[in-house]
Amino acid sequence: MERRKRSNGRLPALLVGLVAIFGLLRWMVGKGVDEPVHRLSEQRGTDGRAETGAQGRVLTAESEAGPAGALARGVGVVRGRVRSAGAGEPLSGVVLCGVALADGERRCAEADTEGRFLLELPLGRHRLALDSESVLLSGCRLGQDPTIVSLTPLLPAVDVELAAVGAGQIIEGLVLDRYGGVVEGALVEEGQPGELDGGALGGCGVAVTDEEGRFRLPATGGLLSLRASAAGYGVASVDDASARELVTMTLAPEGRLRGVAVRTESGDAIDGAEIHVLRDSAAGWLPVAGAQSGTNGRFLVGGLAAGRYRVEAAADGLFGIGDVVDVSPGEEEEIRLELAQGGQFVASLGVGEGGVACELGHVTLVHDVLGLRFASAADDGGLARIRGLPPGRYVAAASCRGLEVASGPETVEVNAADESPSQGVWLFTQGGALRGEVIALAGGEPLRGAQVVVLSADERAGVAPASAITDERGSFVMPMLAAGSYEVLLPELPNDEEPVVAVVRPGDETKVVVQVAAHGTIQGEAHDRHGNPCVGLEVRAASSGFRSARVDARGQFRVDGLAPSEYRVGFADPSLDAAEPTSVRVPPSGEATVSLTCVAHDATLGGRAVDGEGDPLADVLVEATPLNGDRTPEFERTTRTVLVDADGRFEIGGLVDGRYLVTLRSSAGLELGHAIGETGEGVEVVAHPTATVTGAVVSRDRELSGPIIVELDRAEGDVRRRAVAHPADGGWRWRVDGLPFGRYRVEARAASGEVGSLERVVDGSNESFEVMLRAVDVE
Repeated sequence: MERRKRSNGRLPALLVGLVAIFGLLRWMVGKGVDEPVHRLSEQRGTDGRAETGAQGRVLTAESEAGPAGALARGVGVVRGRVRSAGAGEPLSGVVLCGVALADGERRCAEADTEGRFLLELPLGRHRLALDSESVLLSGCRLGQDPTIVSLTPLLPAVDVELAAVGAGQIIEGLVLDRYGGVVEGALVEEGQPGELDGGALGGCGVAVTDEEGRFRLPATGGLLSLRASAAGYGVASVDDASARELVTMTLAPEGRLRGVAVRTESGDAIDGAEIHVLRDSAAGWLPVAGAQSGTNGRFLVGGLAAGRYRVEAAADGLFGIGDVVDVSPGEEEEIRLELAQGGQFVASLGVGEGGVACELGHVTLVHDVLGLRFASAADDGGLARIRGLPPGRYVAAASCRGLEVASGPETVEVNAADESPSQGVWLFTQGGALRGEVIALAGGEPLRGAQVVVLSADERAGVAPASAITDERGSFVMPMLAAGSYEVLLPELPNDEEPVVAVVRPGDETKVVVQVAAHGTIQGEAHDRHGNPCVGLEVRAASSGFRSARVDARGQFRVDGLAPSEYRVGFADPSLDAAEPTSVRVPPSGEATVSLTCVAHDATLGGRAVDGEGDPLADVLVEATPLNGDRTPEFERTTRTVLVDADGRFEIGGLVDGRYLVTLRSSAGLELGHAIGETGEGVEVVAHPTATVTGAVVSRDRELSGPIIVELDRAEGDVRRRAVAHPADGGWRWRVDGLPFGRYRVEARAASGEVGSLERVVDGSNESFEVMLRAVDVE
């Protein structure tokens, strides 16, 4: 059992970057699906009666605990463990709460002696927090707030590992714009000093600023680098943050690169060119952003911090590199990318003296002067083709399943486009083969459609995992494995037995038999309303956990390895379901059949963006948000923004038929206007007029101390903006950009206890006014 635990522990590291090839993501997500749910030990009061949670309900009753019972009551489950950030010791008796982001409903539970907890929460998104303002919860989910969880009908259970950080270990800070306004929703990420120039973050602390621009992060010891980013702004960073003082980060307006991609020979615009933006850093040219050119060859890339940038573009065998440009905050640079036909390189990868084609091989080329990197995977015939290469010398490397390279070039010369393709041949040492079968432990029936994975048992570097699916006879074969010992695993099927270990020898075939307990199957079909198969969509069968499969080209799917139970079957993305998920019962060693309908994403929504005079707007972005039956927007399904053309026209494709909230935004992310539109019909979106408002906060009676928060609320209740005032001549100054016209209540609050308010009409004629503060007696 020690070997099994050891191999499971290193699976995530081995599988990074190979998930898409071998389909192992389902295993890692679904690992332990059928393990028993941890139950909290019942807490007893002094009178011997069971104590209840914050909602007056005992969460430890065996008859109802766990995801299956919770889902039947319309709630989900968050389970996990909380430990101290320093020593890693479990925290016993702490109260952990889930707060619904939609309505603020709060439900709590107490951790047991091992620091484990189980929270039953309504389906939806929740923030996890300890019932103490002086303690911060932290986790490790890069790019995401680790304390935010989402519960859905198909994924009603979430497992988390959290650490509690004390008051002396918390970094607190503020993210502002360059005018002193607060930036709500900015993402703040933690790294180690000196890492930000390299473009990577070594820590895993993540926070999102609140409505006052504030954030809290765990201080893991010493000085930390922090990086802040937000829509419409460039990135800001500090390299010496600590828990001893408030950290202030200022985001400058985004720099932008606007350009056009054309053919060198004819000057014709190139539609669909892939645009890559790289920033100069201590670690070299690092990719930071990307885009795709439109029908007129034009593109726009925003959100750039100040710095030196280089732009590359590729399209159907064409390649081009733009000049190096300096981008300043709030400025826009125009570039022209000329793409010429690039050279070609063809690599042949073979194994052994006979040169048997290497499947799943890989070739990498790095330009000796430009430092440009190109890569390609080999096809079933062992050939890898790379097009659109600038001529010159390249450093070359090839790999094949971890086999040793017997011969092959270290550098290659790529010819110009009008010459014959350059070629390279790599041969690898002869490997061995693994052939086996998977059968049921009781009865010996073959198990078809089971995923088999082999991992190097002796942890040799460069030996990639291999994967196969059993056929109708339960058989599988894995050719061309590097010589050595392998553990044979069935990641989708729970199995308490030690993994089978097979020894593969060069030029030989090793045979194995893997036995598993019998399990059931769900098979079915999935089509849209037009009868078209829902090709590639992920179908999930959810119980205490879930297993999944993808719909094939015939519209069919099959989910194997299911323990006898009741399952809800639907698409992994609930927005793709045209109906409620289907419930079926899977019998022992039996099969259940279901039929699913996915929504068709074949509708378009077009229109025009105009100003108040009806003239077309340029350089604005448009997004569409689907509306529910009650006309409430589903913001989590908002589309990516598209850039309008010179006439203000836009078209958004790949939508479901229905009504949408269509929103205009500036390149900085500010809303300019919105309208309701329906697919298949044109919609005109009018940008509302805005103004830049500046002001001062003053007091006649006393000297003010900060911070001072200024809040502007429009009378209709649909616009709210906040800013932070900063000391300057004549008082504390503040500024708000892009404020829609209307009547506003302006309120200022100082940390020293003063408040002040007034009402003003913003119509473009009054750009500045003062807010007088008065002292408030605090009893």
